Amino acid sequence: MVNKIERRDNDIEIMRENYLEYYYDDEQYNLDDESLQALGLNMYVRKQNIRTSLYDSFCRSSYDKNIVMHPQQVECLNYLFKGENLLISAPTSFGKTFVALEYISRIRCNNIVFVVPTLALMNELFSKIRKHFGESYNIVQNGYEVMTDKNIIIIVPERADVELLNKIQSVDLLVFDEVYKLQRTKPEGNLRSNDKRIISLNRGYFELVRRSKQVLLLGPFIKDIIFERTQLTQNITKYITDYSPVYTKINFLENKDEFVFDEIDNNKAKLIYFNDPHSIYEFCVKLLKNVELEDESNNLTDWCDKYITEKWLPSELLKKGIGIHHGKLPGFMRRYIENLYNSNAIYTIFCTSTLLEGINTPTSELIVYDSNNLSAFRLNNLIGRVGRLNSFQKGLVYLFDKDLEKYLIGNEKYEEITIVAETNDITDLEEAVYLNKSVDDLSGDNLELYRKLIKILKKYGKTIDDLKKTDGFVIKEFIQLLENIDDVLAKAGEYIEAEETEKYKIKNKITELLVNIIKYTRRYMLVEINKKLPRGKRIKGSVCVGKLLNLRPESIYQRIQREIRAHQADMDEATMNLFIDYLFDLAFSYIKYDLTRMVRYFDFIFSKEYLENRDTLKEKIAVIESVFLNRLRIYCCDKDLLLKILIDLDLPYRDAKEISKLLIEIDKDNLSTSAVMDMLEVKYNEIMNNKKIDNVSKDLLKILLDK
Repeated sequence: MVNKIERRDNDIEIMRENYLEYYYDDEQYNLDDESLQALGLNMYVRKQNIRTSLYDSFCRSSYDKNIVMHPQQVECLNYLFKGENLLISAPTSFGKTFVALEYISRIRCNNIVFVVPTLALMNELFSKIRKHFGESYNIVQNGYEVMTDKNIIIIVPERADVELLNKIQSVDLLVFDEVYKLQRTKPEGNLRSNDKRIISLNRGYFELVRRSKQVLLLGPFIKDIIFERTQLTQNITKYITDYSPVYTKINFLENKDEFVFDEIDNNKAKLIYFNDPHSIYEFCVKLLKNVELEDESNNLTDWCDKYITEKWLPSELLKKGIGIHHGKLPGFMRRYIENLYNSNAIYTIFCTSTLLEGINTPTSELIVYDSNNLSAFRLNNLIGRVGRLNSFQKGLVYLFDKDLEKYLIGNEKYEEITIVAETNDITDLEEAVYLNKSVDDLSGDNLELYRKLIKILKKYGKTIDDLKKTDGFVIKEFIQLLENIDDVLAKAGEYIEAEETEKYKIKNKITELLVNIIKYTRRYMLVEINKKLPRGKRIKGSVCVGKLLNLRPESIYQRIQREIRAHQADMDEATMNLFIDYLFDLAFSYIKYDLTRMVRYFDFIFSKEYLENRDTLKEKIAVIESVFLNRLRIYCCDKDLLLKILIDLDLPYRDAKEISKLLIEIDKDNLSTSAVMDMLEVKYNEIMNNKKIDNVSKDLLKILLDK
């Protein structure tokens, strides 16, 4: 049955906030322990009595003996113990993930799957789970890793691919975090590219829910979710609450630049939120002109100076004790900065939403510098990151737009979530292919596209059922490739006949043709860069891609540095920083996650069976493989799975390669992230003494292994 437990009560929430305000404003004479207990604020009770002692005994955590769970966590656990599927909608400070970890510590399972929205969250959760459950479970993060009798699988939704799904036909417990990300993003500027990911997210959800005996969905400020297409239609308890055991004080101010300048130089942990990296850089330029801060290098700034440039703002600011954190930076840099912040080596981070999507970076202050693109839901989700039990129980939030006050009261912050996989409506043709929606419901452009797809698949001896066994195809791209394949094959034929001196130009043309099919969707960055450059010095995206692909991944930073040096004389500071972001985005987002779809398209159509007895075509495909596809395989480490795991653990490419050479005893036929971490423990001293490995990677290894 579907059961909705409504624990939102505005009167109780106001009373709870008032009690917390008294507590933190030194007015504790207004408090009484019985009321604190009744409001679920047992962690603030000052005097122990029989009642509180009994509560603490019965509600003490099995996962962490230092923690006593609050009443609503206990209530959620009881629903799980009854075997029910459960949706928990609650603020971040509620401790939703803690409920999942507590439940796992008390039950016996063979296969547990955690799905989180970002790689950073995946790695953070891996560290927690390895520490508590590493001796009992094999922990994996990819479908190509070996499975044992007892596994905890921690993935982002896209990694619920065919290879993984074939290995886990049955899941005892599925935990799906930040479930609101399964809905389509409301149109806002150029966000259509997000739709390419939304199908992969929902396919992972759809296939895993079908395989799961019990499901736990987590998210903040969810009013309701309607389930229409999975077993959750018949069996789920929806637990909706606004309970938060931390005190957050909202302050509205003016003169935000002046305020932030004053706040920078104190030793309070603070996150300063900006809409995007460009906004961060614009503020950094103002900051450096107006505030004098002392310089102090560390291993990461030394790495940036050596491999990128001394004039890179993330490095310049970090020398002054300020971290910059956004999605265009390499993952290892973001993790390093998070650790500096969590260990009080720095007190300030300028960040975008990438830092505030659930990573464990508790803060006592949040300054919302940019708020023009924030909805009520997003604003309250940001505010929910301030203050955490057992770290900062009091949080201060600073806003500079009085109009935002209307988002802080009432129910506007709550959203009804429409999970794409749970509705029968079809927006994109991929939903019929990967989410098993009925083709009978297709109409308009989707119906026309479907007919075209059937015709093209038939030409190559394929069917829709064959396509359903693939991962992450974007149908329009796939069709566009096959509609333009003759041009690509013609260039491959020219390459075969060409003199060596001409082959480089033809190779670049093949790259350009294929790059124009899987387009780089964030072209605004290159447009802004080229606006500032002389006509003869403007940068061509496909040329940059070609240069990056000509290298092994461990040499990528040297290529980026070379490109910076070639263009920096023509760029001002802000443009150069945007150019660095552009190159990193090309390398670690576009090429690694978007352009590699081309490998899957070619492997699907031009299989060995199809190329048999087609010698001329086989020769041309071999050229495309040599000059383009194989470069992508190498770039993504498809032929070196150990290296791939090390890079997933946020080690820089170059040093990951060196470290992989030291792990010679590992059984490469039975790889898992758990096995790699165990071997890193064994080889720790040898790695730390290796002079070829950079100090920043040694620091990251200490973080990984909790040394």
